[in-house]
Amino acid sequence: MDLRGEVCPLTFVRIKLWLEEADLGARLCVLLDHEPATRQIPRSLSLFRQRLDGLEEIEPSLWRLTLTKVSPDPTESH
Repeated sequence: MDLRGEVCPLTFVRIKLWLEEADLGARLCVLLDHEPATRQIPRSLSLFRQRLDGLEEIEPSLWRLTLTKVSPDPTESH
């Protein structure tokens, strides 16, 4: 998912929409260029009980975040 040009909180909103549709075990790679999102997204993933697999700066001001959906979203209807 390419979120370059997006800012918080929209960055996590887009990821949250993906989580709502993704199956358990699904993995996502996200490109970010908004530095505050590199702090906000991991916190939000933790609150939603999802796994952050990695966060790395791949070039100046560009980060790659990888995550795995490991639990049902508590806001999803069952």
